[in-house]
Amino acid sequence: MGKEYLVNGAKLICINGEGTSELKVTKDHGYKQKGKAKANCTDCVPGENIPYFKACRMNPGTHLCENYMRISHEWESMMDLCQYFGH
Repeated sequence: MGKEYLVNGAKLICINGEGTSELKVTKDHGYKQKGKAKANCTDCVPGENIPYFKACRMNPGTHLCENYMRISHEWESMMDLCQYFGH
């Protein structure tokens, strides 16, 4: 079996939010798969690469996801990205 990559538009879920979001690869790293830009370990900026989710359980006041994502400055591996979002 070949390797799988996260690409621009990959569906994301959060264990503390509702709905889905789509990964946004905002910088051209020079790699594509089936015409879509591949993500790398720095494509993890909340609000930029990872749009906010709906109805965040971490925010009991407004339930907005904004500023409640706890993500390090880069992924240690792409498996971390999948594990973070509950896959």
